[in-house]
Amino acid sequence: MAAQAPQRFRDGTLSARGVARAGSGGFVVGRTPRWAHEARQAEDFIRGRPLRPLYRVDFVLYQGANAKLIIECDGYIFHRASLEQFAYELKRERELQKLGYRFYRFAASDVVADPWAAAFEVIEVMNEVWPEFSPIRLPPEVSSFVQVPRQSEQQRMGAEPQRLRPEADTVKHDLENEEVSLEEVAERIRRLPLKKETLPLNVDAALRRSYARAYEPWSEQEDLWLARQARVPGTDVDVLCKAFQRNPGSIKSRLRKLGVSEKTYLKKMLGQVNLRNHYRVYEEGGAYVVTSENTKGQLYECEVRPEAVSYLHGKMMGRRITAEQAGRILEPVAERFIKLSHANGDKRRHSGQYVLVAAVVLGQVMVSKEGRSYVYSVI
Repeated sequence: MAAQAPQRFRDGTLSARGVARAGSGGFVVGRTPRWAHEARQAEDFIRGRPLRPLYRVDFVLYQGANAKLIIECDGYIFHRASLEQFAYELKRERELQKLGYRFYRFAASDVVADPWAAAFEVIEVMNEVWPEFSPIRLPPEVSSFVQVPRQSEQQRMGAEPQRLRPEADTVKHDLENEEVSLEEVAERIRRLPLKKETLPLNVDAALRRSYARAYEPWSEQEDLWLARQARVPGTDVDVLCKAFQRNPGSIKSRLRKLGVSEKTYLKKMLGQVNLRNHYRVYEEGGAYVVTSENTKGQLYECEVRPEAVSYLHGKMMGRRITAEQAGRILEPVAERFIKLSHANGDKRRHSGQYVLVAAVVLGQVMVSKEGRSYVYSVI
């Protein structure tokens, strides 16, 4: 019998709520369906427990000897994880999958935003694993509200995963020792075979003509590459789309699952200029973000409002100026429209330089080198 959604109480709250501590030491975190507490009925039972001495999970669901499902109620931990922790989490999941476990994850924020939809997702996954599944009802004396112990009271496992052999632990090795450029990633992506050669009729085939790997499931290696490349300063979603051959929605959705900061991938690159330093100009939140990278690899940033560019263009149209002169002209509006991320050096000159670079990318200024200095022509 197919699973039915948990019923609502009279006060409108879901029966899918509460936090359970079940079984022999396994902690369950997040909101879960009411029927997902410890229960037994014939051969079907749901019980929270630790798996092996090294791995702890939220819920383990069994039916018979073969069907095994792990539900991680806290979603991905990657929003606060280092690359090493990220690799460890993927390795843990991979090893448990080799033992026959299937994983389903959902984030706590999804439950807060729409608990009813989250409950349906869990039910759909359980229906896929066990088509005959039906929700187990709690006996009347079992409460759906359980006291959650403090963080300090919970016992947590910090052991390293058991390695089958040194050469098999490739995930962590790749992260620590292999520096892969975006061009190399794009080339490796092009060599990956497609798992879904044919698409269902209801799928937009035109999207795959533009993005060769649209609708393709993400592999573990692609996740690692994406997490690494999204952390590189200057990366934007268009660049990632071209490298990974996926549409913007797929890239953004995957980055959210991996917990990568939105500040990294929602910037749209407008252009770049090579002077003494290497400058990149992005558009973000109605402003221009100008980054400067010097020969030592140090990165600085300045936010330039469009009003600053317009002010300089209006004052100096048809004239030639230097960065120092631009800084003096911009003094009346600098406090309102220019935000430097650093305070060292000549702030006036830096402000003029960043605004001029933004204007060069926008096509309002031309730059030329005269001797050891750069001169800007406002057009």
